[in-house]
Amino acid sequence: MILHQALSLFAVGAAVVAVMMFLLWLVHLAIRNAAIVDVGWTAGLGLLAVYYTYAGPGYTARKYAIATMAGIWSFCLAAHLLFDHVIGHPEEGRYVQLRRDWKTHLPLRIFFFFEFQALLGLPAAGERRS
Repeated sequence: MILHQALSLFAVGAAVVAVMMFLLWLVHLAIRNAAIVDVGWTAGLGLLAVYYTYAGPGYTARKYAIATMAGIWSFCLAAHLLFDHVIGHPEEGRYVQLRRDWKTHLPLRIFFFFEFQALLGLPAAGERRS
């Protein structure tokens, strides 16, 4: 039963962040700034932590404390990244370098990069003890 619940939480979390990163990839195509993936990864981590905490089993007071702390941290960092590194700023050097290195099929490669970033947050957000 616990494995089934964990897999179910993981599947829903994966779908949520995959869709979010797809939408951010579309935004990236319009603004030509792949640093928005950092905003998405950070916001996705908080979103998953909140979702896993509320949907999963465990001691209620501890779950709410974890969700509150993770959510606030994540969304504050995501806002900082968005306003101080994405909106009105040139693309960061590491993403400029990726564009240089990935000369062919660039939109597709960046799409897979965004989706890989989405998957990286899944285990980290779900790591907690009841």
